[in-house]
Amino acid sequence: MKNKNQYGIRKPISYRFMSIDQIKLFFQHLEFAASQKRLYFTFTKTNDLGAILQILQKAHFIAGYTEDSDTNQFKIFLTYDIQGTCVIKEVKTVSSVRQRIIINTKQIKAYLNDYPYSLALVRTRNGIMNIRECWENRVGGELIAYIK
Repeated sequence: MKNKNQYGIRKPISYRFMSIDQIKLFFQHLEFAASQKRLYFTFTKTNDLGAILQILQKAHFIAGYTEDSDTNQFKIFLTYDIQGTCVIKEVKTVSSVRQRIIINTKQIKAYLNDYPYSLALVRTRNGIMNIRECWENRVGGELIAYIK
């Protein structure tokens, strides 16, 4: 009965999309790799992770990533500046399983004014987006994490 909802209908189990715990684990791995000054780290491949990695690469927080279809993992390469320090200074996951943080367009505008140089990731009905893309599309959602 644990895979059924209140009406007795089976809920689909999807391994393609990441739960909040998996997203939190990914960002812990990212922060640990940045603190240890590693060149790269690996993580299990999912659709949501591909979207997150594209956003991080576009914002220059990671240098790139490759897919390994044999082991079903992403290999994520970190970005470093000229002094040899990692570009990622702080990673914080906001939502949790018990408390999901939902933001609307007014709160997005306030966030953009308060933290102009950080990157925030929002899970919307259109997929995972950068907070600036959410503002341009006028859509809110669940605030997942922010990176400085």
